[in-house]
Amino acid sequence: MDLEIPDGPEAITPAWLTSILRGAGMLAASNRVARLEVRVIGVDRGIGGQVARLTPTYERASGGTPTAEGSSAPATLIAKLPSALEVTRGGGRFLRFPEREVRLYTELAPGLPIRTPRCHFGAVAPDGDAFVILMEDMTGARPGDDLLGASDADLDAAVGAAATLHAAWWQSPALAHLEWLPSIEGRAATWQRLFTLAWREIRDGESPDLYGVLPPGIGRVAELLAHRGAAVYTQLAAYPPTLVHGDFRLDNMFFDLPDGSPVAPIDWSNAMSGPGPYDLAYLLAVSLTPTRRRAVEDRLLAAYVSELRARGVEGDLDWCRDAYRLSYLEPFMRMLFLLVRGHAEGGGGRPHEVLSQLVHRAAVAALDLDSVALLEG
Repeated sequence: MDLEIPDGPEAITPAWLTSILRGAGMLAASNRVARLEVRVIGVDRGIGGQVARLTPTYERASGGTPTAEGSSAPATLIAKLPSALEVTRGGGRFLRFPEREVRLYTELAPGLPIRTPRCHFGAVAPDGDAFVILMEDMTGARPGDDLLGASDADLDAAVGAAATLHAAWWQSPALAHLEWLPSIEGRAATWQRLFTLAWREIRDGESPDLYGVLPPGIGRVAELLAHRGAAVYTQLAAYPPTLVHGDFRLDNMFFDLPDGSPVAPIDWSNAMSGPGPYDLAYLLAVSLTPTRRRAVEDRLLAAYVSELRARGVEGDLDWCRDAYRLSYLEPFMRMLFLLVRGHAEGGGGRPHEVLSQLVHRAAVAALDLDSVALLEG
């Protein structure tokens, strides 16, 4: 379908949506979108793009009440579009986030063994800048919340979904043929360099603990990562690879769906090939206080491995635990840079709070689990 890609919510028109829904077989040729309400939502939830809820009003192409035959047009839809912030948009182009998410939704999502929003249309401009994903509105489901945390039932559902996804793609030869899906080690040198810049700015600045974000004792870890941080990525890539969500946290999940599905992850722009326990560590780093993480991580890791085995994967608890421990260093490195950049640009609000929470908790977990021992060894 050769249609112009809208550059933002304001560029989505009734005529454009009519063409999309007809092409997807969801709107009869005798009907059209006569009017369209476009409302930007979730502005405090993320920084990777703009999300809008579309509420169309349908009518016959010639006017009047729409015909029902041959039409399954939705009452509402969700559109994901480029960020309104050029620095964020440019970063997305550099890391190919738009292409990654569009292609995952259009090529892989229909065959994934876990629930995802149904994608009606996805396209990205040849230069990787403008993009649009038109998807199902998860009406009736309960959104997760990074700042509120997760119940035991939510954690169990999320860990079960992760294991189901990972088992289906465990060491799959298809991973090597998805040129748009990067390996976790793809930008190892880049992230070490950026982390080193951020860490030295903190260490030599007015607040070595980054205004209370960094826990005592993290300096030794940070100094080692400034010299050997790329090894975190290369060692993680040495574990058996699978399809990893990459941003597996509560803000990117819906729970208790009307169709009975326990959980549906969204926002696949960080998907990659890597070790499955990375998603587990990322979830716990964002969602749980250190005290609660310490209380549940052994149980959840054992449940994860048990689910892998039930699905035919010879998962070993010892190496899964090592991959889980090492994984905490990766978001600590990457998100510390983003947090420092946010400070420099006057960032604040919910994204800043979530980033601070993630950096602090990942650092505490790395100290608790002696993650750097896996590098030093």
